[in-house]
Amino acid sequence: FNFKVKAARISLFAGPYLACAIGGYEIVSGNEFKYLTFGAGRNNDLKYFDFGFNFGIGIKIKGLEVLAQYGLGLTDVSPAKDMIMRNKVTGISVFFSK
Repeated sequence: FNFKVKAARISLFAGPYLACAIGGYEIVSGNEFKYLTFGAGRNNDLKYFDFGFNFGIGIKIKGLEVLAQYGLGLTDVSPAKDMIMRNKVTGISVFFSK
């Protein structure tokens, strides 16, 4: 949804997202890295797929646009049966267009 307020254009947006893990790591101790394993089995660190909902707001003044968004994961990405993990992501984007 877009609307104009004086010299600015305000945008509101919302919708679903689907994500697929392609890789990652965690820092175990000091500078030591442990690469994550993905899958549904108990020996894996995270599941491959995530589904959730994004919403946010943006403002555009002349060619400068700033967006702020929040993503709320609805899928449990933990392969362990005794643990629940859901993604929560904030994002800020700044870009310039003619």
